[in-house]
This record gives sequence, C-alpha cells and structure tokens, in this order.
Amino acid sequence: MHIKRILLVAGVLWAASCQPKIYFFTATPKAVYRRDSVHLDWKVRGRPTIQFIGSIQANPPGDSLHLLVFRLVDSLGKKNTTRQTRDVYLLDEESRSFLVMRMDSLSLGQDTLIGLGPNDPDRWEGVAIRSLQSLIDRPLLITHAGRTAVLKDSTARLEAWDGLPFGGDWEIRTPLTAAEQRDHRLLPTKIRLRTYLIPAK
Repeated sequence: MHIKRILLVAGVLWAASCQPKIYFFTATPKAVYRRDSVHLDWKVRGRPTIQFIGSIQANPPGDSLHLLVFRLVDSLGKKNTTRQTRDVYLLDEESRSFLVMRMDSLSLGQDTLIGLGPNDPDRWEGVAIRSLQSLIDRPLLITHAGRTAVLKDSTARLEAWDGLPFGGDWEIRTPLTAAEQRDHRLLPTKIRLRTYLIPAK
C-alpha cells in the first residue's frame, strides 16, 4: 500500500510537470501616450506566444480612455495551453474619465452633505490626475491624497492634485442649500466629477 501511494504521487507530479505554466507576465508602464513604448516581460514553462488583442474602450461612453490588451499564450503540445492578459491604459493629452461619489451622510450640524469612497488603486495603477472639473454648480470641498481644495462651480478645472495618483480614497463635502435643509428629499444622491488624466511618472 505504501509503495502504491508513492507511485501515485510521483505520477501526479510527472503529469503536472507536463503542463504549461506562466510564472509571471507583466506589461509596463501601466499607462502610456501613443508615442510611448510598452515593455512586456514573462517567464513560462512551455512555448510562449504574444498576441496583441487591440485597443478597446475602457469605460462607458463619455469616457475617452482606451486599453491596449496583450495576451500571453503558453503551450506544451497541441492541446495543453494556458493564457493570461494584461491591460495598459492608452491616454492622450485630454484623456478624461469620471469619478462618481455617493453622497450618503450628513455632518453633525445637518448643514453639510458628505460622500466618502475608495477609487480602486489596483484598477488605476499607473494613472495620475491632471485636473478635475465639477458637473454641477455648487461648491465642493474635496480631499484626496492628503490634499484638500475647493471646487467652486462647473466653470473651472482644478489642478490641486496634478501628478498625484487617481486611485485611492476620496472625500467630497458640499453645504446644503436652505431648501435642502428644509427638505432632505432634494439632496443629490451622487456627485460626478470629470477627471483629466495622465500617465503617472
């Protein structure tokens, strides 16, 4: 019985060693302009093939970001294959996306609406902020990456976070109008900011 167990384990290990395996596959940097290069690096067991899937829109309409999609296909024999993909943001000088904040709490004095939320840092790795623009005409006190600034209305673009990561925690505060203080049903449930983005340095 003991010998059969050893042979069984050895057989499983031998079968596993015949499978293709991707030890790592990276694409850097995570965001580029059209004039920039992307460096691909990998280590595999098997025969690697790199495929460029193409440029696809990263987010819904109104968002100008695109993704360059690369696929690594690793094969051993005709049937045994494994694959992984890596995405790189393709930006231009006016690339824009949106930050949507849920406004779901009030200050202790009931005079300020507050929104707190994380913007996934893994998803936005390699992407930095150039400027922000509000889509509504009301003052916003915005805190992100250790900096706080006021966006007065929708006419200006704020550059307080120029070069800082887009991902991470955000906080938005806005004072309630007299009508909103009387009737909380008038409070906005979401606030959207237009964000202009650049590759991180």
